[in-house]
Amino acid sequence: MFSPHRIARGEYRFADFGTTTYVDTRVRPAGACGTVPLLRQVASYGLVTKTHTVNFGVAYKFGP
Repeated sequence: MFSPHRIARGEYRFADFGTTTYVDTRVRPAGACGTVPLLRQVASYGLVTKTHTVNFGVAYKFGP
């Protein structure tokens, strides 16, 4: 309370949901006739999921 009828609040929250790694593999023919060996493309990437949340609030208290 910062006055008899006013209230303020603050909140901070951190959440870490971890890291996930994905691998994407694509295979396609290297030549138009299909007699050439296949080309293989591999891509890997990671996803880090973290959140930072800040909440503020102000309230007015009625009555005594």
